[in-house]
Amino acid sequence: MAIAVLFIATSSVAQVTGTFTDSRDGKAYKTVTIGTQTWMAENLNFNTNFSGNINGTDSWCNTIDDMCVTYGRLYTYEAAKKYACPSGWHLPSDADWKTLIDFLGGEKIAGNKLKSTTAWKISEKDTAITNSSGFTALPGGWGQEGMLNSKKVTFSFPGTEGCWWSSTPDPNSNIYYRCMSNHTCPN
Repeated sequence: MAIAVLFIATSSVAQVTGTFTDSRDGKAYKTVTIGTQTWMAENLNFNTNFSGNINGTDSWCNTIDDMCVTYGRLYTYEAAKKYACPSGWHLPSDADWKTLIDFLGGEKIAGNKLKSTTAWKISEKDTAITNSSGFTALPGGWGQEGMLNSKKVTFSFPGTEGCWWSSTPDPNSNIYYRCMSNHTCPN
């Protein structure tokens, strides 16, 4: 699976000015402090492809309208953990995500406080999405590598879902990740 990456700053080098520039490629990213945590307020777009394969091996862009510009890159877990993280930042743990969600009022309402107001609204009558946190989560979708025995990534649900890695393994040797969608989940 390949999904987007957001990083959280370590407390000693937290960027509180609202921007962070990745020294590896010079790209600037918005940041936001929510409670005691500083987060990137947009998905990372750093190419972790160190093998030289032009088709990518561990990070991808959906080529439809060059979605990397809008949504950032999708990464394998290994790439997110080993290569993508800028200096002074780390892949958030599931506990980091829980701290963020709890600070924003819990799972039932935090998503609407994290979502971009322009990218997720289903209609003009949808007023629940506020982005009051400034997190500005975008629906970049997710990807599945190896469909039909290929290294090509099949992109799923761009524009309607967004998923982000955590650094925390689950009891079944998988990795926890967090997702948001534009449809309402039952209570």
